[in-house]
Amino acid sequence: MTSLVSLSSSSLSSKKKGVDSKEELHCVRCHNVFIPGNNNACIIEHDTETFEGSRNGTSWYTGKLGCCGAAYEFHRHDSREKADPKYCFQGSHTTDPDEVKYNKSSILICSVDRCGKELHDITKETYNRQKDAKKRAREEKKKKRSEDETSKKARIKELTSEGKTREARQLRASMLGLDSNDDALDSDVDPDGCEEFDYASDSSLVPPWLAGGGSSGGDY
Repeated sequence: MTSLVSLSSSSLSSKKKGVDSKEELHCVRCHNVFIPGNNNACIIEHDTETFEGSRNGTSWYTGKLGCCGAAYEFHRHDSREKADPKYCFQGSHTTDPDEVKYNKSSILICSVDRCGKELHDITKETYNRQKDAKKRAREEKKKKRSEDETSKKARIKELTSEGKTREARQLRASMLGLDSNDDALDSDVDPDGCEEFDYASDSSLVPPWLAGGGSSGGDY
């Protein structure tokens, strides 16, 4: 890919203002012109419309912003708000799209109308490569998670066959995000092959021993 640094000044929409003036360049992150060496920062505000969170019975909504994953909170009755970090980006301007992490809301690729077709095509190519890389990373993470789960399930069967029921129960609990050190697991008795942990980790499931409104049939 051709780096924008190597492109001509005309393709970067740069221009001269007198013999002694410095060249103005186009920032492919904020889409403003800048003069290299000046101290003006490149600042991208958060897109608060991408907020996902809840109030949890308080006067403050807390959650995260979809634009960059920043922690965000705001008051339900007034304009008080706080984001961490404060901006989606704060730093130096750049003419190289490989230095920019584009998203769908706050940090966008160059538009044809504002920035020109050449910059639009180059930044679009960069954004598509970034999307492909993120997709591959998600797929690799999903594959690894699946392999780990398969390995742990095999280990549970192995422990069970060896009569190590307590260790099998603890491993199954940890797989489901439960406390493997819970006192309830300190037992070699396992009447249902660790199935109770599936119900404990998913509130949408109704255990067979409670179906129909009955009480638990015993300790587990």
